[in-house]
Amino acid sequence: WTIAQGLTLESSLNVEVSRITNNYPFSPKRTYIYPKPRADLRYNVTPSDQVRISAEKTISQLQFGNFVPSFDVVDSEIDAGNPDLKPEKAWVFEAGYEHRLPGDQGRIDVRGFYNAITDHIDKFIIRTEANGQRVSASGNIGNAKLYGAEARLGLRLGMIGLPDATVDLRYLRNFSSTNDAFTGQKRQMRLPWDSELSLGFRHE
Repeated sequence: WTIAQGLTLESSLNVEVSRITNNYPFSPKRTYIYPKPRADLRYNVTPSDQVRISAEKTISQLQFGNFVPSFDVVDSEIDAGNPDLKPEKAWVFEAGYEHRLPGDQGRIDVRGFYNAITDHIDKFIIRTEANGQRVSASGNIGNAKLYGAEARLGLRLGMIGLPDATVDLRYLRNFSSTNDAFTGQKRQMRLPWDSELSLGFRHE
């Protein structure tokens, strides 16, 4: 939708339907239906500068191995499954700014993001055996939040006589918070990393 000169809104609504079935007697069939709305607002401040704001509902994909029990051949025991496992749901909010360098020589892009997560999946105690041993499995432990910022720079090397060569620099910083299902204390989510720095070079 063109709201005004240089101001556009793109919106959509998808619906995701999924089903999990298996032959384990204590894991019933599960069917999930989730709507996923999305809105993306962009404003061209100048021909080289753009501001954007977006909001989107996302649904995670369940890992079948967390849903059903499995036999661990190393420990010779059954790892518990969780038939009540539900996908993670998150509202993802982003705000960004992009500046294109003169002469199509590259761009600078920065964005901030905030993910409000419900039904966060992590380890929790699924039951306690008669001997006092606690059995853990992957399950929904409550709410979580993930937020941070990302900066990217893409630069053509025409100034040194390499117009077909580009350098890409990217830095990402994550922050997160959730409640530990075992201790009840606040802690970070189990992320692959808190920050990431990457440098790339391409010559066509």
